[in-house]
Formats: sequence, C-alpha cells, structure tokens
Amino acid sequence: ALPIYHAIETEKMIDKYGKLSSDLLKWIELTIIGLQSRKFANSLTGVQQQLQSFSTYRTVEKPPKFQEKGNLEVLLFTIQSRMRANNQKVYTPNDGKLVSDVNRAWELLEKAEHERERALRQELIRQEKLEQLARRFDRKAAMREAWISENQHLVSQDNFGYDLPSVEAAKKKQEAIETDIAAYGERVQAIVDVAGELENERYHDVKRLNARKDIFLRMSDYL
Repeated sequence: ALPIYHAIETEKMIDKYGKLSSDLLKWIELTIIGLQSRKFANSLTGVQQQLQSFSTYRTVEKPPKFQEKGNLEVLLFTIQSRMRANNQKVYTPNDGKLVSDVNRAWELLEKAEHERERALRQELIRQEKLEQLARRFDRKAAMREAWISENQHLVSQDNFGYDLPSVEAAKKKQEAIETDIAAYGERVQAIVDVAGELENERYHDVKRLNARKDIFLRMSDYL
C-alpha cells in the first residue's frame, strides 16, 4: 500500500507543479505587457505617481513571485528525488514549463522592468523641464503685461505742454516709448516661441498659456 500512497502523493505534487508553473508564467507574461507600455501620464505629478506605482510593484508585488519561482525549483527537485527513490520514471515538466523556461521568462521580466524604469525617469526629466519652461513663460508674460499697462497709460496721457521745454520733454518721452515698443516686439516673440515649444511638447496646461498669450498679444495691438 505504501508505494501506491507514495505514487498518489507524487501525482498530487506533479499537478501542483503544473498549476503553479502555469500561474507564474501567466503572471510574468501579463506583467511584461504592462511594463512595456509607454503610455505615460501627461503631467509631472502623473509621472511621479507612475514611478510610485512602479516602486510598489518592485517592493510589494514582485518579491512573492520571486519566492514562488524558488519554491517551484524545490518542488520539482522533491518530485524527481522521490521518483528516483521509488525507481519510477522521473517526471519532466512539459515543454514551456521547465525550470529553465521559467528562468528565461524571469530574465525577460527583469529586462522589461529595467527599460520601464529608464523610460519613466526620462519622462520625469522631460516633464520637469516643461514645468520650468511654463514658469518662465508665466514670469515673462507677467512682466510684459505690466509693461503694456504702464505704456498704455503713458501713451494715453499725450499732454505735450504749451511751452517749448514741455514740448521737448514730451517729444523725448514719446521717442523713448517708441524705441521701447520696437524692442518689445522681440521680447513678445520670445514669449510666443516658449508657448510654441510647450505646445509642440504637448504640455498639459498649454490651453491656459495660449489663452494668456492671446490676451497680451491683443493688449499689444493697442499700443
């Protein structure tokens, strides 16, 4: 009866190996598909959250699977040792479920993981640069808006005075404003260029920036 009991126990272990190896290989396959995705959130906070999720995968989700992989090797070794001890034909897993197949799949997982981390970090750097560029746009736009308001006020005064010194002073002021306006065109273009760059890079808040740009371009036309 004992050899039959051993044979039944071994059969159960073989079934268990088959199921565990299938489950683990399926998990590896699906995880690789997820890691190969390059659909990144289009914002700095979004990418930071994706990096956080990646870190959770590495520290929480992956370690138990690594443990499972080790347990599979131990289980197969135990099955084969028992069969040899009972002079049975030693069990070899089906093709695709060998320990070497699981190890190969795990190597592909490690590769996909490494590439995912590198791509996420590159995207993080890109998003940080876009945020800096957007801050620069807002800073420059604020300066230009203040400049326009001030010059609109000066232009609207047009009090040229009634004596010669007043007329001369007013004329000089007018010439200074005109020189300023000529130089101002280049500065406006610089802001328009920054907005264009942010649009090309699909910056998440580009609509707000474009709206601000359009307002101060309209303000400029009144000068």
